[in-house]
Amino acid sequence: MNMEFSEAKTDVRSTSLTTRLRGAALPVLAGAVLIALCCSADTTKPEVRYVYPLTGDTLRADTITLKAVATDNKGVYYVEFMDNMTDIALSSYSRADTFQVDWIPESTGMHYLKAIVADKAGNEGFAPWVQVLVQH
Repeated sequence: MNMEFSEAKTDVRSTSLTTRLRGAALPVLAGAVLIALCCSADTTKPEVRYVYPLTGDTLRADTITLKAVATDNKGVYYVEFMDNMTDIALSSYSRADTFQVDWIPESTGMHYLKAIVADKAGNEGFAPWVQVLVQH
């Protein structure tokens, strides 16, 4: 992003500063924080939902590929997969909106899976819990 600054004396006691950003002239108070001119804070929470498995599924106690779809207005930074509040893995790379990790359950029985998505601004979104049964 290119910015040009020019200073103009309006009288001996005040100085104005004009910023040219993408061809538009914007008045700026001398000493003002310039970041407010070019960037607005990202306050939009990303969204995530499980694609596989789904609540009620019965799974074999083997390698299971967990899949979630995550979206954000400025891009997803990572999706964290959890089992009963224990981290499984982070997925920070995806060619599309689908994120996935391989999971080997440590035990059989009921498992509660969670997906958490974050963007680079630190906003987080949460998928509803997915309850699955793992059997041999």
